[in-house]
This record gives sequence, structure tokens and C-alpha cells, in this order.
Amino acid sequence: MKINGAEINIDFLAELEYFDWSKNVIKGDKFQACSPFRAEHNPSFAVNLENGLWVDSGSIDEKLHKGNFISLLAYLRNEEYEEIEDYLLQKYSTILSDTEDLQLNLNLCMGKGQYKTFSKEFASQYYKKKDVYLTNRGISTEVQNIFEIGYEDKMTAIVIPWHDNRGNIVTFKYRFTERKEFFYIKDGQHIRNHLYGLYFCIKMKAKIVYLCEAEIDALTLWTYGYFAIAVGGSSLSDVQKNLILNSGIEKLVIATDNDQVGHRFRNALKQELAAHMTLYDFKFPSGKKDINELKESELFNSCESIAHPKIFLKI
Repeated sequence: MKINGAEINIDFLAELEYFDWSKNVIKGDKFQACSPFRAEHNPSFAVNLENGLWVDSGSIDEKLHKGNFISLLAYLRNEEYEEIEDYLLQKYSTILSDTEDLQLNLNLCMGKGQYKTFSKEFASQYYKKKDVYLTNRGISTEVQNIFEIGYEDKMTAIVIPWHDNRGNIVTFKYRFTERKEFFYIKDGQHIRNHLYGLYFCIKMKAKIVYLCEAEIDALTLWTYGYFAIAVGGSSLSDVQKNLILNSGIEKLVIATDNDQVGHRFRNALKQELAAHMTLYDFKFPSGKKDINELKESELFNSCESIAHPKIFLKI
């Protein structure tokens, strides 16, 4: 898909899975479900997973009959069209692996040729506020404090800072507590240049680390005593790959989501990393989609099968 002249490869299915759908099913290259624009009992809404174009065949409103993927996300996320363009560019833009080219790419994104970071003082406006959302999802207060997670009460959103591998805050993710939507601070860095949790793994000299898609899955593993990082999506950029290879990690447990997208990502990770380190598959119990869905006993059973010691948090 082309956005502002840039050709980007969007994982349309992964984006759709952030939202709640009724009677959704995948048929070939089509995602089908009941319309998000109106109430209906028989699905008449479909998204082409190859190009992101959508059609609502049961709609009598011309504006809600068909459109591109950006217009759909703008409606689902209740954001402006331009904001969705920025979000998709930030998340999926191709990042060059060459160091010199990487610096150029970052400079263009920053506008003034600077490596943008945020001060602890800026982060404190969120860090001083807390919400029970993550606690209710099994994330310990200790881990939330270590990862400097806060809350934005006007938006009713938890605020998740992303750090670079030196501990600098490079962006903030705002995750609404009342609906399954999120966005990133506008002037932050691309998350595809970083790995969530990697700084803390490096600081603790972690040798065996779990790799997840979402931050909350990584935080769940940290809560129960296992080192973990999150990609923030379902694909690995060249920059993220190099960060892993230069982190000191020796063994990687692939714990991507237990769904079609996660399985595809798992296979891609094996192709990218198998020649460089020891890889393990995380075995999910039947019917469980991701790490955060697991009961404590289920998580321990799966982790113990990999046979490595738990950690004690002293960061």
C-alpha cells in the first residue's frame, strides 16, 4: 500500500485483530464480519487482506459502502485520516539496515536531524498516575513501576514508554482502557527501530529471553520471572534483528501469538535467526491465543518445559 509516496507492507489482518468483531471469519484472502458501521445479524462486510480495500455490501450510505484501509482504521480508532497515515508509516515503514542509511532515515523522520528522546521529567506527568487496568490483567505493580508505566486520565489510557537499548525513552504508547485501541505520541521514534524490554534484558545480562508481539505479553512474562521483549507487531525489521544479535542474548523463546498471523511471524523469525542463536518454540495450551490469556499454572508448565531458571527483579 502506498502512503504519501512510500510503499509499505501492512499486516492488514493483524490490524483488524485489534478490534472486536461479530461473526468474523477468514475466507481465502478476505476477512468477513458483521459491519462495524451498523447493527446486522448476517455478515455483509469484507476486507481484502491483500490490498486493504473494504466493502460493506449491505450499506445504503455511499460514504460507508467501500473505501481503503486508512479510512476504515480512521473510523475504528476514531482518529483523523492523516493521523492513521502517520500511525501506519511509523509502524510499517521499511527501515534500512545499513548504519549510515539508518541515521539518514531517522533524521528524515525527526525533521531536524536529531535522535528524539523524552526526559524523565516529561514522563513523570504520566508515571505519577496509576490505573488498575494492567493490574486486573495480571501485571504486577513492581513490573509496572520498573517499566515506568503510567496513566493519562483525560484520555483514560495507560501510557507505556518505549526505551532504546541504553534506557532513553524514545516514544510513548497510549492504550485506551475502555476499548481495544491505541496510538503513539506524534513526535516519538519508530518502534521498528527498537524492542520493548530489551534495555532491561541487557541491563540484567539476560541470556534466555522470550520474544512476544505485544508489550502486555512481555510484561506478563516479566511478572512471573522470565526475561521478555516485544516487537510491537507481527514482523521484525532489520534494525530489530540487529538489536537482538548484539544484545548478548544466546537463546530466544519464540512466543508470538497462537493464531494465523503469529504462526507466520514465528516461521519468519526462525528463518531470520536460526543461524545465529538457539531458538525454542513456546507451546501454547489448546485454545489460548497469547501469553496474557494463560493462567499462572499454564504459563509455568509451558515455561518449565524449556527448562531455565526464573529471575528475581532487582533492576
